[in-house]
Amino acid sequence: MKNNALYIVFFIASFATLDAQNISFGVVEQNPTIIITDEGGQSNQDAFYFNLQGSGNSSIDKGTWRISVEAIDLDGFPADKISFQPSNTTSNPSIDEIGMPTHVPFQQTAEVFLVPQSNASFSGTFDLYYHVSVAGGAYLNTYPENSEFILPLRARFYYKKNKNKTDILTTEFNLKIQIQIPPVTPQFSIEVNADASNGLLELKSVNDYEQGTQITYTGGLTVSANTDYQVQVRSSQDLFSSPSGNTLALEAISVLLSAGANNPATTNPVPLSNLEQIIATGGTTEGTPVNFDITYKSNPNDPNLINAPSDIYSTTLQYIITPQ
Repeated sequence: MKNNALYIVFFIASFATLDAQNISFGVVEQNPTIIITDEGGQSNQDAFYFNLQGSGNSSIDKGTWRISVEAIDLDGFPADKISFQPSNTTSNPSIDEIGMPTHVPFQQTAEVFLVPQSNASFSGTFDLYYHVSVAGGAYLNTYPENSEFILPLRARFYYKKNKNKTDILTTEFNLKIQIQIPPVTPQFSIEVNADASNGLLELKSVNDYEQGTQITYTGGLTVSANTDYQVQVRSSQDLFSSPSGNTLALEAISVLLSAGANNPATTNPVPLSNLEQIIATGGTTEGTPVNFDITYKSNPNDPNLINAPSDIYSTTLQYIITPQ
């Protein structure tokens, strides 16, 4: 992979000739530089075409020919993101008559057949055009702006002269992929909503101490992000404390976020601590706010709570959103 700011495009044709049958096979690059400006990907119309020429009026019969392509070097670009689509022919036979697949994904090391087995014959000159597509996705944002990949490819034309002999013509051509996606500036927001801003967990009965108790604030936390994110929580103090001077260990209480509707984030319950702990991770919300329920709970038969004097204990919690 190379980073360049200047690009020069050449239209190149390469040909191979099979003298015995007087057949020539070539690739003409028409629109071979795929420029990607956002994570939606890009499709180049008629990126290249295969040129086939038979001798005079002699016919290349159906069932006797096929065409493949393989990568010589993908320059570090993922093969499964590249695909080929036949677009048109300049003369008979048509794409439907040939019977080729309409979408062929590339493979890292394997030869892929764009025409696995022709259902039609041709004579004279015959051109077969192809679009080339690069799939969209967040993976494109991982490449620096102005990244360029040069992909030398090898094409083969197989001609089965008879049941005992198959001739092969080979030629090479290039595709280029340029990624011109500006780097994303991370933008995040996080807010503890009104009812949850002064959370209260009460232990009022023997059952609350023996079985544990909890309180949930529905939609208590709202976040938004334009990249993958994580939410952390920490206590500003080392201990819960009361106005009368009593203290309580933070780990006596746990916190859990539960993702609300249309929120695919992953959550993880943690005991409270004065250290930052990850309690949720998620992908970009594309700037749209998503909600979490906040649950505070005590553990059953926790000696920290059983031995604590009756009092009102408090601490200040900080919810923090950062990139993953």
